Amino acid sequence: MSIVALTVGFFAIQWNRGLYLGKSPEQIVAMGRSKWVEFHGKKKGMSSADMCEAESFYGDALKNLNDRALLKQSPARRKWLTQVRTTAKQFGMNAHNIGYFMTGGGTVWNLNDSTIHPDVEEVIANCISNRPMPAIKMKSFEALYKELDESVAKSEYLKPSSDLFDEEKASLLKKRMAELRTKQKMVETILANGKGNDPLRLRIFISNKITAASGIDLE
Repeated sequence: MSIVALTVGFFAIQWNRGLYLGKSPEQIVAMGRSKWVEFHGKKKGMSSADMCEAESFYGDALKNLNDRALLKQSPARRKWLTQVRTTAKQFGMNAHNIGYFMTGGGTVWNLNDSTIHPDVEEVIANCISNRPMPAIKMKSFEALYKELDESVAKSEYLKPSSDLFDEEKASLLKKRMAELRTKQKMVETILANGKGNDPLRLRIFISNKITAASGIDLE
């Protein structure tokens, strides 16, 4: 038996069905994300914590399948996709932190954070399967950052003259904004090394996270 086959078997064996409502990674992903979240809700409830868990579990299932599929990719492509996974997750969390500080927080950000893991794994899965891309017109990163900067400037939680001003959050936000710019440079490097539609998939993810942070409705 080949090393790849043995490793794929290892991923399957290590999966704890009991933790995931008796479902295998294949079953969860086959259900689709929305159907899985609905199924999980019927079994465990629809509280904010339950919904976060459902999103996280879907991400775990898709990652399990992606990890197996990555073994069949060329070393160079596997390295690129692994970089995408790491950098995209870091960027998403950093962007959401900005939104959290800018809006004063709230449980909605817990749910937003829980979507990053499955969102990233969907990017990876679509890159691996080379899923067809719809025609899409996107704003430049520069335009999105401008919108984010404008939203930050309007936040009552960050204006010293406001009763809602929070000095600690204002200080942390400044730090997070600088970190986001640093991660943007990492993203640009990864985009430059992507093939086909792969960079566009990552651009869509990054754009969505910047937009979410700025509080602009995506729909």
